[in-house]
Amino acid sequence: MYAKDRLKDLTTLVALVALFSGCSSYESSGEDPVQIQGVALSEQDQIATGALNRRTVTVPPITIDDETEPEKEFRVGPDDELTINVNGERTMEALVLRVDSNGFVQLPIVNRINVMGRTVSEIQDALITAYSKEFIDPWVVVSISKYRSRPVYVLGELKTPGVMQLERPTNIMQALGLAGGTTESAYLKRARLLRDGRILAVDIEAMLNQGQFEQNIWLKSGDTIFVPGTQDLTVYVLGAVDTPGEQPFQSGIGTLAAISSAGGVIGGQARLTETRIVRTHSPLEGELITVDIASVLRGKRPDFPLEPGDIIYVPNSPLGNWNEVIEQIAPTFRLVSDVLEPFVQIEFLIEETQ
Repeated sequence: MYAKDRLKDLTTLVALVALFSGCSSYESSGEDPVQIQGVALSEQDQIATGALNRRTVTVPPITIDDETEPEKEFRVGPDDELTINVNGERTMEALVLRVDSNGFVQLPIVNRINVMGRTVSEIQDALITAYSKEFIDPWVVVSISKYRSRPVYVLGELKTPGVMQLERPTNIMQALGLAGGTTESAYLKRARLLRDGRILAVDIEAMLNQGQFEQNIWLKSGDTIFVPGTQDLTVYVLGAVDTPGEQPFQSGIGTLAAISSAGGVIGGQARLTETRIVRTHSPLEGELITVDIASVLRGKRPDFPLEPGDIIYVPNSPLGNWNEVIEQIAPTFRLVSDVLEPFVQIEFLIEETQ
């Protein structure tokens, strides 16, 4: 039940974070700048696509070369379980000990020993030193009987989703393999790797389907891999509409149809000519789109087709740039504002909206 609830929460979370994707024109001066490029649309293209303006936003991916390979030898942490044999003593054979929250284990004679962050061989050496005060040339054998200190959550449309423990260096592809691979309902374009409350710049779909294995990075304790299903796909309609919020995504749905499903616009307030769409293609790429829905209503433009995760915003006042869109939308999603798509991180938004 826990895993199912967590999956549902993450489905909503991953959909919501797309709200903030690509909404800044700020370019970082750091090593990994956000790249923003306008797409020139001729009048004919504008009529054909229904879009007045499109801009792409991209960031470089995190790759295996950017990260240090984890140690091959496991280091013990809280809740791991050790099996210890000391000096062949019958009363000290196969002692099963759980590492407490402070990294200690309780042993006969020597009492509490700190094993936090130590390897098996380092623990053995420490115990030999401790028991040398009681025994002549003691020998100690230590093994890890249960790994519990380095969980990774692999959730969503996988054949065996759940919690796995990192026993050795493990990358994204290995974790997906241990989870049995994806199901037929998996929607890999929205698959995400979350770490420390942020979505990492890793395109899991490109890694699996396009052979971009350089993005197959090492996992860390606490990481979450989430693969939504097609049944979980949504779009959002916000702003000057009657019932703003989330809607199930339907193949072929257009912007006008989604606005109609949200109860239509609020009379006299909606500025349909300035309708904005925030689109996330992957953690590495998004689009900023302006659509004239008033022209769609008059039959002068086709209805702009939506994709899963799109955020439609109908403003109720003139908007000069995308940061003003963020300022108006952000309060609705303040609870998830610290979890953003990588191509527009929170520091860009803060600098531009202050």
